[in-house]
Amino acid sequence: TEINSLGTRNHPLTLKPAKNRISIFGDSFTFAAALNEDEKFTSVVQKLSGDQTEIVNISVPGYGTGQQLLFLNELNNRGYDPGRKIVLVFFTNDILDNVGLDYRSANRKSQQPAFFIEKDGSLNYTKPVDPNNSKVSISLSSKSLFARFLKQRAELIAAKYPSVLNIASAFGYTPNLPRVPGLVNGWYYRGWEDRWAITEHILLEFQKVTKNLTGNDLTIAFIPSPIQVEPVFKKMLKSFDQNAPVQDFRSNPNRPQDVLRSFCETHGIEFIDMTPSLVSNDKSGPAYFLREGHLNVVGSNIVGRGIFNSLKSNTD
Repeated sequence: TEINSLGTRNHPLTLKPAKNRISIFGDSFTFAAALNEDEKFTSVVQKLSGDQTEIVNISVPGYGTGQQLLFLNELNNRGYDPGRKIVLVFFTNDILDNVGLDYRSANRKSQQPAFFIEKDGSLNYTKPVDPNNSKVSISLSSKSLFARFLKQRAELIAAKYPSVLNIASAFGYTPNLPRVPGLVNGWYYRGWEDRWAITEHILLEFQKVTKNLTGNDLTIAFIPSPIQVEPVFKKMLKSFDQNAPVQDFRSNPNRPQDVLRSFCETHGIEFIDMTPSLVSNDKSGPAYFLREGHLNVVGSNIVGRGIFNSLKSNTD
């Protein structure tokens, strides 16, 4: 993984673009740590765009929309020119990141800024506490690696053929989600409207800054949660079906993108919803890593092509 002097996952960049530049902001889905350099979806967009366009991946794992806005302002202060276009990649967990809440428990994370709206309607945030950089111990024994490999292969087969879960359960193997997903914690628990209101303020500020810097409007690309896309995840969620917010998700699984689409239509923001393309992917296997939920090579290629086609159609 190549990190340049600006702290982005790119080759070294000049502050001023030498050619047509498009800056793509995002979190771990855009950073794509599990993928090779040429496999991440920004690289797919670059390959399809050709040599006359420079696609810049500006992403930090764990950053929500608010932190991405702060990063954009920081880069601007350092003289970075985002080019003619900014694409903001939005993931369902952003609604929790923006108020500094943990995906698992929805408790406050002190190492992350929490944005809020002042009484006068202005946007503000609490400064984070320096995170405790504790080391993580990982076992590298051949036995554990082999066991993990076998389990991963089994889960990939289950993702491609969900009916296999019914057979596997008869032999005592039933994969379960370890917790209620961040998607549910963010968008279906009580108070989600208040969390969205803060994210809405952040997006409006992002739109304003984008217009000032590029002269063009913001584009938002939505990547759905694997819970919304992969049938196997929906089966694995059954252990939480007595949970009222999970029931709410079942009845209205596309709330995040529907709310975001309505917001974009209201404010004249181009909206790219990758849900239909990812859902219709039924020939190439799962689009997400089943073990940790990020886009795999298949999903990354779908998203890259989708973003490229949308940008191209709006410039032709």
